[in-house]
Amino acid sequence: MPTIRLVTSADALSFIEPTLEVVIGQHSEAEISAGSPPDLSGSRHLALIDTGARVSCIDVALAMELGLAIVDGPQRNVAGILGPGAADVYLARISIPELSVSITGRFTGAYLSEGKQIHHALIGRDILKNFTMVYDGRPGIVTLSND
Repeated sequence: MPTIRLVTSADALSFIEPTLEVVIGQHSEAEISAGSPPDLSGSRHLALIDTGARVSCIDVALAMELGLAIVDGPQRNVAGILGPGAADVYLARISIPELSVSITGRFTGAYLSEGKQIHHALIGRDILKNFTMVYDGRPGIVTLSND
């Protein structure tokens, strides 16, 4: 089974956190229902592996740039370090090419670039539950696999 080994240093890991390259793109409800294969030719974006996040998120500015559809219906209630709020939800696909995995669905919008973050997505526990992750902080190695 495919495995990603993210190697850095213990100091870098504490500042940058585990980061993956992902492809983010449009995916319609019809394509999801039909099981259409994802297009992995899009540009890659940095995604933070965020074990503290219950759901995965996409940067609002990137979602607008890519023309991702906002899902009809109510906004999603969210809470973060600044307290509670409401966020739009986007229909999208997040692919992790190194793991040969694409996840389609509804992703919460987050103001990452507005907050000067280097990441364009957060990979939360809703996606991480499908993988085995080993975080070895001393040497700065994070391994993510789908075995």
